[in-house]
Amino acid sequence: MKVVWAIPKFDNPQTGAEKVFNRMKELFESKGIGIVQTYQENKDRKGVIRKILINLRNCIILIRQDKQSLIFQNLFNRPEFLLANILLCLSGRKIILFIHEIYEINHLSFIQGKYHSFINFISFWPTTLIVVNSKFTGDWVCHFGNFKKKLFLMYPVIDLGVRNSKLPQKSHNYPINILCVGNIRKNKGQIYLLKAMKDFHLGFKIIFVGLIKEKAYMEKLREYAFKEALYNKIEFAGFLSGEQLIEEYEKADIFVAPTLKEGFGMAVLEAMSYGLPVVASNVGAIPEIVSHKETGLLMEPENVSQLTHAIQLLIKNNELSRYLATNAVKCARDFQSIDRVIDDFYEKLSKI
Repeated sequence: MKVVWAIPKFDNPQTGAEKVFNRMKELFESKGIGIVQTYQENKDRKGVIRKILINLRNCIILIRQDKQSLIFQNLFNRPEFLLANILLCLSGRKIILFIHEIYEINHLSFIQGKYHSFINFISFWPTTLIVVNSKFTGDWVCHFGNFKKKLFLMYPVIDLGVRNSKLPQKSHNYPINILCVGNIRKNKGQIYLLKAMKDFHLGFKIIFVGLIKEKAYMEKLREYAFKEALYNKIEFAGFLSGEQLIEEYEKADIFVAPTLKEGFGMAVLEAMSYGLPVVASNVGAIPEIVSHKETGLLMEPENVSQLTHAIQLLIKNNELSRYLATNAVKCARDFQSIDRVIDDFYEKLSKI
């Protein structure tokens, strides 16, 4: 088996998907699979002519490869391969498409919605296999056509291992440490956590972990925190990994994910593996991880009153917190490690 890796290099992986790609590459190489790296990032995606030229370039590069090779691509890089993939498919090439992030089209106008639906269909049609990070993502793909038989589910679960799981104590010490992990951007919903805590009278500290992806949204969070006298109760820790991130999980009392959309929710699963009671939005793939009142508490996105109630419930009801945290640890350990999933994936590829 030979793999043509038409996916960017991730020298400093920051997301679950990037870690999965790097780990997959390592495991494939350990099995003696030849990997050819071909992707060159196109930083300037503007202009129809430029996109067509990029597609033609990629098509020429890929069509020169061994016809039996499997071509790995990521949906995020679709503009560089949209036309190329149609030509590759017609020439008998096998395209393996990975999808780790989706985008909604419900808010678009009728014409825009139809256009994006057509583009998605054209993106999925030439593929041999579509690798999705959740059942939710798989359902999203099938919304654009009958692609169910092409789907392969690969939860991006990396390095859960055996944690020093910390179950909630019989009584809380104040301040309560509330952890929220996710890049600072509007769709992660951090503003709703601030709104939920603005009238909270007990001592608490909110730690936001994640890269600043939208500066205007970051300013909005800061302005709101100053306005509601919350600024001395929050901390923006930036991007953390390794021991620094582990330390935040171990210090936390409650984990909150007020996200507005989510393809999988790796941070939620990580928090569960550390024995943290979780409050998360009932969106995307999160219900595949969190079972309401069994392994965590689910709330409707943007519902501040539900979020406030859930946090207060976990603080006041330690018996419930311990019950949820105990079940959460068991649930997290039930997820297969990425190494096992990649082995299954390798078996699938060998039959194509």
